[in-house]
Amino acid sequence: MKKRQFVLLLAAVFLTALFLLSSCDRGVDGENSPEGALAYTLSEDGESYAVSGIGSLTNAHVVIPSSYKGKPVTAIGDGAFENCQTIASVIVPEGVTSIGNRAFFDCIGLSSVILPEGVAHIGESAFAFCKTLTSVMIPDGVVRIEEKTFKNCHGLTSVILPESLTEIGPYAFSYCSALSSIDLPDGVVRMEAYAFQGCNSLTSVTLPMGVTEIGNFAFLDCWDLARVTFPEGIVRIGSYAFHCCTALTSVKLPSGVKEIGIAAFCFTGLRSVTLPEGVEQVGDYAFERCYDLTSVTLPESLSHIGTGAFANCGVLSLITFGGTKAAWEEMTRDVLWGGKDPVCAVVCQDGTVEK
Repeated sequence: MKKRQFVLLLAAVFLTALFLLSSCDRGVDGENSPEGALAYTLSEDGESYAVSGIGSLTNAHVVIPSSYKGKPVTAIGDGAFENCQTIASVIVPEGVTSIGNRAFFDCIGLSSVILPEGVAHIGESAFAFCKTLTSVMIPDGVVRIEEKTFKNCHGLTSVILPESLTEIGPYAFSYCSALSSIDLPDGVVRMEAYAFQGCNSLTSVTLPMGVTEIGNFAFLDCWDLARVTFPEGIVRIGSYAFHCCTALTSVKLPSGVKEIGIAAFCFTGLRSVTLPEGVEQVGDYAFERCYDLTSVTLPESLSHIGTGAFANCGVLSLITFGGTKAAWEEMTRDVLWGGKDPVCAVVCQDGTVEK
């Protein structure tokens, strides 16, 4: 907490100085001051204001006032700064609790934003397409990163998430292509579809203990992702969850996993796969085009293998199945392997099923 407060204080001092320098020749009062230039909307109860638009503001470094016409500013409204491409930095004051949907959408010049600790909600696409935004510290109190909140923030290299966070919504950080690492708080229990899609600089991720399911496409096209630590409570790995994670050469799945989704590990760099006892389903094309895959160990608990699960794994030479030959033949009777039939024998507990 002290580190967060220190970083926040330094950034605030720096950006405030920039604002004062940029406005000193025009004065901070009057038409060009943030308070006088921005557009505001009075709340329904008449007790506070929300910033609703850019108004006549021309400053590149924006310090939003904490009050307007004697009333507190408590929100940045939906689309308030959308497509304001000349804004370089923003300081949001204490007292603001909500950042609206698309509030800073496509502010391509925005490189820095400071959010106060009181912010509890950041809306959908709030900072999407802010391509030069390099870092962000999400205040404690935010419990969910909404859909597309930081999508296509190509310059984002650092994200500090609060301990209060429990959910990461769909596309939340998709195509943050410069993001090389992220620390997920222990309280996160839900990670939805496409959450980190296209974060192709991300090299490792440790999933919190409370996560039970990895959303479909969650890490799709994370080319540099080489290490994933799965929690014991994980039950399902979603479809295409790690598709095209070509740097991923090994995974250790915990015993609680029940289902591997469609194409979950398709086109990865996996060299061997051991599915723990308890896995019941392997989806269609789950490990297709794992060109370096040489061996696979499957548990007796397995009851379904999808079409093409190991298709086009050209060097696969051994499948070991914990069940009987009869169970294997029954399970795979109607399976189409795709590309070509398996190129290896299957070793079962009571003998070998020849290729």
